[in-house]
Amino acid sequence: MTPPRKVSFIVAGAQKSGTSALDHYLREHPELCLPRR
Repeated sequence: MTPPRKVSFIVAGAQKSGTSALDHYLREHPELCLPRR
């Protein structure tokens, strides 16, 4: 059995740059698991 792949990254952005929207869309993706805020 192949272990699951782990990809770590950080998204940083200035105010009003769309990072909240990106966070929302990523959390809706069924194949992603994001930590709690």
